[in-house]
Amino acid sequence: MALQMTLHHTPIFQISEPAADPLRLVRVNVNRDMLHVVLAVSFAKEPDQIISSLLFVNVAGFIYVTDIDIQREKITYLAPLAGELPGRFLIVGTLTWIET
Repeated sequence: MALQMTLHHTPIFQISEPAADPLRLVRVNVNRDMLHVVLAVSFAKEPDQIISSLLFVNVAGFIYVTDIDIQREKITYLAPLAGELPGRFLIVGTLTWIET
């Protein structure tokens, strides 16, 4: 089932360049390049808790981005379950998935 979220309510972060500082988060500006990425859903309640939650706790799960509407500030995604995500912070890595 395709679900949607509003960008300003769900910030997306990326771990900075590992060689520079592997424990620093950078907020990501969403653009069309994020189409087909897999995002991790963090259990963290605040942005400064994301790194510690990644070090000591599993992520809540993963979602797959199927569409990005920059004008409406909406992301359409697939998730294993319908309903609200268990966390409001998302983490992007290097994993993309394109179905052929």
